[in-house]
Amino acid sequence: MITKARRLFLVLSIFVLSFAVIAAVPSNSTYALNCTVTVSSGSSIQSAINSASPGSVICVGPGTFPEQLVIDKQITLVGSGSATIIRPTSITGDAIHPVNNVPEAPIILVNRTSGVVVEDLVVDGSGVSFAGMGCGPPLYMGVLFDSASGTLQQATIENINLGTSTLYGCQNGLAVFVQSSSGHNSVVTISSNTVTNYQKNGITCNFAGSDCNISGNTVSPLSAAQPYIASNGIQIAFGAEGSVTDNTVSGNECTLATYCSNDLINAAQGTGILLYQAGSSGVSITGNTLSANDIGIGMYLDPSGTVTTTGNTLQSNKYYGVVVYDENETVSGNTLSSTPVGLGVVSDTSGLTAILTYTDSFSNVDTNCQAYTANGGVAICKVQQAVTGVPEFGAPAALVTALSFLLVVYLRQRLTVGRPKRF
Repeated sequence: MITKARRLFLVLSIFVLSFAVIAAVPSNSTYALNCTVTVSSGSSIQSAINSASPGSVICVGPGTFPEQLVIDKQITLVGSGSATIIRPTSITGDAIHPVNNVPEAPIILVNRTSGVVVEDLVVDGSGVSFAGMGCGPPLYMGVLFDSASGTLQQATIENINLGTSTLYGCQNGLAVFVQSSSGHNSVVTISSNTVTNYQKNGITCNFAGSDCNISGNTVSPLSAAQPYIASNGIQIAFGAEGSVTDNTVSGNECTLATYCSNDLINAAQGTGILLYQAGSSGVSITGNTLSANDIGIGMYLDPSGTVTTTGNTLQSNKYYGVVVYDENETVSGNTLSSTPVGLGVVSDTSGLTAILTYTDSFSNVDTNCQAYTANGGVAICKVQQAVTGVPEFGAPAALVTALSFLLVVYLRQRLTVGRPKRF
């Protein structure tokens, strides 16, 4: 027979146990209370991934996990926020760059699969030692989607750099990288992450077949590496496409005097958002805040007219707010302030005319738009013209005509029947 005291003890024990299970699940996760597998500190995340069935939700509790992970099936990997830290002490090249054919060494590799979600954890590269390593491969990365699709959200990717000033000039240290091999696709959503202390690039989406939706992230580089390398916050390049929305990107500057300056044709600059030979389906850049970069937004050699750039705030960038290089683009509705040159347009190709058409707002900007040419190219700054017949307050001509007609009708009715007809 169970006594009243014994029953109360059992009830309280069940309550405490239930509370402990719930507390181990990430409180802000989409997948809270839906864990298929739970990994505790001291256990192996990779073992749980290997054993999991496709569609599983692997929940990782608080702890520091010294692992390099490979995800090659449809799973969700969700941590406990800042308390779940993936921090390996060594890494190996377990992927291959699809163009350069050199090894890549990501802390988390999502490989040739789809539907993967990585959420609510910290990917930290500070535990990896690169002492004695040169600038060569492997390419060091935080999270790599390799011909794979999915979501990276509410995570922190930090300290993806080579760790010593003797290597800070290396074109290495990519926090988040999305790539597609020939004949493969990568469709990836990268949202609400903190990406910091990277060496070369924060978020990169490269190669045809890659389509990245990059939104709501906070991105800033390793400040100690700034004197040595022209870093980029967000990059979409070499045939990749997508959207870049509502991100905050800062601090991508280079101060190496023999390499970096405001000379757009002969020198290098760090860029907040960089497009370089992006795909023909286009890229949308909207609602971002870009500050303290050499260049806020740079568009280089993209198919003309494929980029939408509107509603961005560009403030206190070192050299330029927006740069268009060897292409024709329209930018509108952006706010540019405290920058020497708001907009720059460049043509350095014989017979090529680059045109930057704009309707933007400028404050504390020395030059709204500046054109630069070399090698027989032609560059033009062009203010977007107002519609013919539009009055100063900006109403469209058709609306003005309609209002004028209604005014005539109103006055005529007032003269004949005493008050306007109801519509």
